[in-house]
Amino acid sequence: MCQAFEDTYNEGLQQGMEQGMEQNLLKNSKSVMDKLAYTAQEALSLLNVPASEQSRYLEML
Repeated sequence: MCQAFEDTYNEGLQQGMEQGMEQNLLKNSKSVMDKLAYTAQEALSLLNVPASEQSRYLEML
């Protein structure tokens, strides 16, 4: 494989994996909120989302 193609492929793959993990975290947060009546911040804390990243996820919820 050409190195440029391989780099582009790997970058796209990494980006897709990160988006999938983000969507999964949001889904799990919503599930915790619904089933346990937690606030969004409580759900993110329960799921061990670092405090430095929580504001980003709170905007998405």
